[in-house]
Amino acid sequence: MHITKVDVLWSYLGYILRFFSGVLLLPLMLRMLSSEEMGVWYVFLAIGSMTQILDMGFSPTITRNVSYAYAGAEKLSKEGLAAKNNFSKKINYELLAKIKHVSKYVYFYISLLALFLLLFLGTGYIYYITRSFADNTYYLIAWCIYAIGLFLNFLYSYWIFLLNGVGLIRQGQQAAIVSNVVFIVIAVIGLFFGGSIMAVAIAFLFNGVIVRMMCKSFLNKHLSIPDMEMSKEETKEYLQIIWFNAKKMGISSIGAYLIIQANTLLTSIFFDLKTVAAYGLTLQIINFALTLARIPFSTYLPMLNEMRVIKDDLGIVRLMSMTFVLGGLIFLACAFGILVFGNDILVLIHSNTLLLPSSMVAFMLFYLFLEYNHSNFATVITTRNEVPFVKASIYSGIAVILLALFNVQILGMELWGLLVGQCLAQLVYSNWYWPLVVLREFQISPWYMIRTGMLAIISKFNQ
Repeated sequence: MHITKVDVLWSYLGYILRFFSGVLLLPLMLRMLSSEEMGVWYVFLAIGSMTQILDMGFSPTITRNVSYAYAGAEKLSKEGLAAKNNFSKKINYELLAKIKHVSKYVYFYISLLALFLLLFLGTGYIYYITRSFADNTYYLIAWCIYAIGLFLNFLYSYWIFLLNGVGLIRQGQQAAIVSNVVFIVIAVIGLFFGGSIMAVAIAFLFNGVIVRMMCKSFLNKHLSIPDMEMSKEETKEYLQIIWFNAKKMGISSIGAYLIIQANTLLTSIFFDLKTVAAYGLTLQIINFALTLARIPFSTYLPMLNEMRVIKDDLGIVRLMSMTFVLGGLIFLACAFGILVFGNDILVLIHSNTLLLPSSMVAFMLFYLFLEYNHSNFATVITTRNEVPFVKASIYSGIAVILLALFNVQILGMELWGLLVGQCLAQLVYSNWYWPLVVLREFQISPWYMIRTGMLAIISKFNQ
């Protein structure tokens, strides 16, 4: 597997274009939509992200196992890595074909379940929050279109995981760039012609279909994984192997959803839609910054999986240090820009919705960076084909909700109660424990990582 500076640059280009596509579209949405409509859109996004729980950890597990097969694994293991002599230098096409078959089988049924839940349960919730609108039928139709888009995303998503697993980072970003251009064009035209939320929902539907079809085309052109018919018994066997760690990742994703997204739904219960819009906008912009910061690590993750196979600990430490330090520097720069210029830019574009107060924004930047940091360390642990953080994730997710309810309902802390609850729930354990596990495994200190990372960055850019 060869991930070069060109792949990294394509990753930056892809994510930056996605970022600026959001920057381009967001001002238009803020001008064309009222705060109440923006609040409804953020609820769309929150419910849509909830369906990611249905993935149940299959996506990272499939990507990881594809990387193992691409590195020459002779077989898959439920947990941990097989002995070194069970790997060769040749791509195991038969194993890749079996993973592809099982992936297609899994995501067909996941997509059907997602569609059922979105159309029945999701529609009921959208009806509830728009019941006072003059014509909420419009929003219900927009929601149904958005739900179909999510269904198609699930149905074809395994192509992305196959592509990422073999290290075709550049091609994946090219697909993302094209699909985002289409998304922006459709959404902008629709908004200008008064399409409101409906236009953005239709654009989302096309965006998902295009990126997944392009990923399929790129993968078949590069690798041409054959289609393989498998018996029910063999399919079940491989499904059990993949499911062993996928279920752990899936349960952890429930906790992750509660930690990150539950507050958006709670704000829609406790506060008016203008507050939901302000919180949702602030979270969206900070997530832009976190996405940019995560680029180096996510780009090189397939290589980290491969390094685990060949037991290259020195390579892992160097690559991990470089991507973590570079990501941290990127986030600090973005955080400064958000705090200093965020609301000024929104006022300049005549936005109907502004960020939360600066003190709240600074606090969210602090605890969301800690969340991002320990999530990266936890992902490094998963490259061993182990998922030890299931209980911690669930307990933290439950704690976020309980602390939020206590702070708002009992202590009367208003919106601060939600923010403080999310921060405290993670500070107690996850924010420090998973970094400590990785540092102890490789017998390094944070200062060693920073120094190694800085030297690696300088060396990389001088090549």
